[in-house]
Amino acid sequence: MVYLPEAMSPARPFALRLFVPSGMPEGMRIVEKTNWSGIGFVVPRSQLKEFTQRPDAGRPGVYVLAGPDPEGGADRVYIGEADRLGRRLEQHQAKEFWTTAYAFTSKDGYLNKAHAQHLEARLIRLAQEAKRCRLENAVQGRTITLAEMDRAEAAGFLEELLLCCPVLGFRAFEQPTGKSAASSRRLFLLKGPEASGQGFESPGGFTVLRGAKGRTDFVDSTPAGWVAVRVQLVSQGVCFWRNQPVSSSRRITSSAPPPRRLRWRWRSERHQGPGIRQRRDHR
Repeated sequence: MVYLPEAMSPARPFALRLFVPSGMPEGMRIVEKTNWSGIGFVVPRSQLKEFTQRPDAGRPGVYVLAGPDPEGGADRVYIGEADRLGRRLEQHQAKEFWTTAYAFTSKDGYLNKAHAQHLEARLIRLAQEAKRCRLENAVQGRTITLAEMDRAEAAGFLEELLLCCPVLGFRAFEQPTGKSAASSRRLFLLKGPEASGQGFESPGGFTVLRGAKGRTDFVDSTPAGWVAVRVQLVSQGVCFWRNQPVSSSRRITSSAPPPRRLRWRWRSERHQGPGIRQRRDHR
């Protein structure tokens, strides 16, 4: 049996069905995708009981708990799997950080415990590679040996799940934009004392390219949230000190646009300011 590797295929149009059973926009949402046997749930913490009363909550699946970092850093995320999703999410009420749960299972019951464990390990690995969240998992998931057909089914389920997540507002699994995609975008340039960088607007917010540099020391007026973000980026290996200044080792995508007080200038071949050159090698 031939199956796709566990990676996202090239972008293609797709359709999602979104259902809000409570009738309240801020309530639980149910998502289904055309030609997918899976089903997803976006469950606000306050609506957890509504989810646990549904038959789908008694099935095996994977889930993600997400909530804001009170110190202003990236969202805190916990990834898990369960034989019975509803019961496991109820147990996680002891975790205070999360505000929303994303739960995924199958409509036809084919997803089993082994599939769920395999998906959990893959999602943890993707989140670690993306470095877009603060992962709360103490255990990094179990590597499960699956038969070839089961691997194919799990890979297909994962691909569809990853397509749904950004539409639902969850982007912790998204990898940096490819070189070819970045080269077609207009670049913005930042220059300042001991600081420089290039970036572009992306679907996830604003992406800063690898090699950006920043001051080693903060000034007194630096918001505490900015300090927390850099501490987190350094701990994840996204930024590092090479003597000085601070440098980025990979692309960084923020869901928030750059602050207005930062002077980002658009540069292109048609409009080049003094000393600004068009660069095509976006790494």
